[in-house]
Amino acid sequence: MFKVTLRGAATRRFVKTDWITAYQSFGEGPKYQFAGFGNLEALNEDRFPPRRGVNMHHHNDHEIFTYMLSGGLTHRDTMAAKEEDKSYTIHRGDVQFISSGSGIRHSEKNAQGNEVAHLLQFWVKPWKNCLGPRYETKTFSEADKRKGFVTIISPFSEKENSNSQPVVPGSIAINSDFSMGAAIIPPGEKFSWTVTGAANASGNSSVGDPSPSRNIYVYLPSLQDGLSKIKVAGQETLSEGDGAFVENIRPGDLLEIESVGEKDAEVVVTDSA
Repeated sequence: MFKVTLRGAATRRFVKTDWITAYQSFGEGPKYQFAGFGNLEALNEDRFPPRRGVNMHHHNDHEIFTYMLSGGLTHRDTMAAKEEDKSYTIHRGDVQFISSGSGIRHSEKNAQGNEVAHLLQFWVKPWKNCLGPRYETKTFSEADKRKGFVTIISPFSEKENSNSQPVVPGSIAINSDFSMGAAIIPPGEKFSWTVTGAANASGNSSVGDPSPSRNIYVYLPSLQDGLSKIKVAGQETLSEGDGAFVENIRPGDLLEIESVGEKDAEVVVTDSA
């Protein structure tokens, strides 16, 4: 039987400055209740005010990706050779991925004049440090997310081989035993996430399988003024901003998530060793 543990929105760390408002679910230090879960090291729900953002700063040895909820976020980085003015802006439906590896510098700013940039940012532990840095940006269809969970992130099919393809075609490849999916579930409907891992990759069910339990984290962003809610595995009901730890779950298992609120629920699921 799956073990689902509710993680209330109020347990997140709240940060507010002149350039960002953030609710941080994980992080190191006494200000955080949880350091991480499996390979997931950070999950932040961020809002950048118009014309605000963070200047060039350094990252290394983290896999970082941004899932846009609304507005636009403009990105510049040091991998643009000497083209300092090179930039691009991501919008709703876009996911920007950074494998910081041996080191990168980049900036993120809301270049919009009148709209808040609302996003989720995830930090993931790589399976090896000092890998080559890499960027990738991809758009994922909202229509597809309304049909079922869409795999956004999945591991490289060959460990530590950045020339290989992602395990799930069409997803963004990550240097970690980690997957992430997203869905937009209408009220009264149920979608299922198929748990990843070795058994799932081989197409075999893990019922009765000794494969290690996966670390699943479910999160419901604040998008519908509190009118979206979900029930996870028929056990715990999440309101906007809540999360849930799911344990005792193995590759190939189906995790059912039901939308029980008044409006569509946009749900993200992380799945890691």
